[in-house]
Amino acid sequence: MTSRVRRGLRNLIAISAVVVAATAGRTSAQEPQQAPVVVSPPAIPSETTPAAVPAAAAPVAPAEVPPLLLSPGDQLEVSFYRNYAVDSKRYALDVGDVLSIVVEDHPELSAETVVRPDGMISVPLLWDTKAGGTSPDDLRERLRAAYASKIPVPVVTVFVRSPQAKLDEFFKTLMSGDSGATKTLLVRPDGMLSFPLLGELKVAGQSVAKVQGDLSSRYQAIFRYIDVSINVVNSNHQKITVIGEVARPGVFPLIGVLSLPQALAMAGGFLETAQPKSVVVVRPQPDQSYVGMQYNLKAMFKEGQPISGVLLQAQDIVVVPKSGIAKVDKWVDQYIRKLLPFNIGAGVFYTIDGNSN
Repeated sequence: MTSRVRRGLRNLIAISAVVVAATAGRTSAQEPQQAPVVVSPPAIPSETTPAAVPAAAAPVAPAEVPPLLLSPGDQLEVSFYRNYAVDSKRYALDVGDVLSIVVEDHPELSAETVVRPDGMISVPLLWDTKAGGTSPDDLRERLRAAYASKIPVPVVTVFVRSPQAKLDEFFKTLMSGDSGATKTLLVRPDGMLSFPLLGELKVAGQSVAKVQGDLSSRYQAIFRYIDVSINVVNSNHQKITVIGEVARPGVFPLIGVLSLPQALAMAGGFLETAQPKSVVVVRPQPDQSYVGMQYNLKAMFKEGQPISGVLLQAQDIVVVPKSGIAKVDKWVDQYIRKLLPFNIGAGVFYTIDGNSN
């Protein structure tokens, strides 16, 4: 190899080294070197460090069930029973209770007496004494104090020979009928009911709990040891109606919470001729008018809206119109007037899904 060739090779190697060094310098300046990544093994939970637990989903509050309001046509079972609950209260003497009063060493003052309707008893030497509403111990102390001014160191004992005589007579009257202590009553068209000893009371428009509480208070003012319970056998008010293009139109009971999809399912679902984008819920108002609320179920299902939150109320009428109807509100008005056996008056419609008809 000639000296000229050797010099050329040395120059080429030197130039290559400079180019490599310059390239490395630019790379280091533009892209700084990253620190190495250290991968740690997964931590093993110990007895002192509990393992992570996925957060539990927040409980969903149940829908509130509206109270049942009584209405004409409702059939009720009213049951009467004795309240023998043992509590801290002492027995209170009542009208009709038979008492035996014994004054020690004074047989002429001992007697058997009955608590009169005015709550008084007749006692030898003391004449009339208040007994109704007091306990036997209180009556004994009252008699002892009264006799102390007439005889020395009186010792008085009060025996209740026949307690709850008035309540016994009431239950004897109840049990003389075929139904015993349970009476089946029908709320009249005027909203009234007739109860033994109390006469007529208005119950329509009131909840079962309120009527039951009122009855218990009224009867306990007469008999101190009685309770009343009410059971709704058949409610004429707690019903909804589904009509139109469904498989099984009719009247269905409203028990608890009932959504619009559940009502349609009870009616067998849509027919092929139904128009699911214009389902209407007609709701009667207190002034004998009604309000119509239109739901586009097709759009609500498609958009994932909470249709199960559309809850029905007593006396609601669900109307499923036929497909191809342009004026749904007018058709529903005519349809209901033609099919339902009552006059629903004028109506006002609200469009729930935003589409006007």
